[in-house]
Amino acid sequence: MNFSEEIIVFFTDISKKYDINIYLVGGAVRDKILGGKPYDYDFVAELDKKSHYEVSTNISKILGEKFDYNNYYGTAKFTYKGITIDFVMARKEYYPYPAAKPVICPANIIEDLKRRDFTINSIAYDLKNKKIIDIYDGIEDIKNKKIKILHNLSFRDDPTRILRGIKYGARFGFIFDEETLKFMLDALDNKYLNLLSKTRLRNEFLNVFMENIKSVADFLINIDVLSSIVGTKVNINKHFDEKYFDILKDEEKFIVLLYKNDDEVLKKLAEDLNLSKRFLMISKVLKEIKINLDKRDFYSLFKVLILNESRVDKNLILCLFSNDIILNYFKVKGNINFDKRKLANLTKEEIINYKITTILQSGGDKDV
Repeated sequence: MNFSEEIIVFFTDISKKYDINIYLVGGAVRDKILGGKPYDYDFVAELDKKSHYEVSTNISKILGEKFDYNNYYGTAKFTYKGITIDFVMARKEYYPYPAAKPVICPANIIEDLKRRDFTINSIAYDLKNKKIIDIYDGIEDIKNKKIKILHNLSFRDDPTRILRGIKYGARFGFIFDEETLKFMLDALDNKYLNLLSKTRLRNEFLNVFMENIKSVADFLINIDVLSSIVGTKVNINKHFDEKYFDILKDEEKFIVLLYKNDDEVLKKLAEDLNLSKRFLMISKVLKEIKINLDKRDFYSLFKVLILNESRVDKNLILCLFSNDIILNYFKVKGNINFDKRKLANLTKEEIINYKITTILQSGGDKDV
């Protein structure tokens, strides 16, 4: 593993200059073990809050960059040359009840590693002594492609770890070890995810959706995460085109995965995940599109598409229905110049009929 990047050398120099113990931890170390480039860098310093803030301020001056500071947790966040850097106080945590804000206090690196989510993220690199600290055999779990929690109350303390585990599973192709999966299912049965605010729960899902979405869908299906949240069976759609999924807006991503559910389930999903009425409206339109496609009722299909062209994004339709008929519909329609003078004299229903007839006559119902 190579730990010679500029930012690591910089914090190594900081540790020497102020005679403090600083460690590279978490995802950056994990990614290096996997042979990849880290997304960001997390450094942990063994300092009290006052000293940590003072050192953070000095780092800011040296880098010439402002920083955001969270006084409760003792965390400083910098952006340097486009790189996100967290410089945090080593701490231990106590959760007084499920999903609570933790009670924290300064600690050493060992205690800090014990508070983390999974063994693969509980590995540190000691900048001063240039050695790896791996108290939970995280390197072995990385080699075995296993996601493993550190203790049996992990998902109770912080239920977002359920979704973070899925995120790592989808990103790296890892699986949950048997005991971890058992505790995860227990946490879902106990509705710990429901203790999160609806907005936070929604945002945690959106973070997961940034990974390999087909793999994410498999995890959601196999672990039945959404069903546990809403209290009824949820159908996860897996039939869509990933290249369109990544460019969709946030709520549209939920629609792609969930639109096939019946109205009552969709209403419950919208309530529990803080989704808007638009989520329900567009899901209904997409169901109509699918029904007419399956029946090959092109007149009704084109009518739904025309009536909703200003409400339903084209990329969303292509994400779900990028088949020959839909592709040809958009191609043909894009090449037609409808007679505006004629349209001006027609009723709304006549305009729709005129457009559908023109598209059909132009070969819009043909397979590409």
